[in-house]
Amino acid sequence: QRRVHGETYNGRHHQQLHSVHQRLRKTSTSATMRTLCILLVLLVVVCVFIAQHPAHACNFSSCWAGCQADHSINFRRAYCDGQHCVCVFVTGG
Repeated sequence: QRRVHGETYNGRHHQQLHSVHQRLRKTSTSATMRTLCILLVLLVVVCVFIAQHPAHACNFSSCWAGCQADHSINFRRAYCDGQHCVCVFVTGG
């Protein structure tokens, strides 16, 4: 036994402090891992949302329908070139 700050210090105190430190370290690690998992899930959700809703993208279905309505019998095909709809049609001749 030895005296530290006026109190008797023995191996039992050391074991108790070590046990508390171990529990705090485990709790801190699990909280950190939980936080990282939540952030990873949020990142995935945001990336999936952005991938499914690109800004100003050409909607192929509406492009096709619009071209078909505008060019009726002369309409051949439609496709998206970046964010622009391109209609392919036959001109009378």
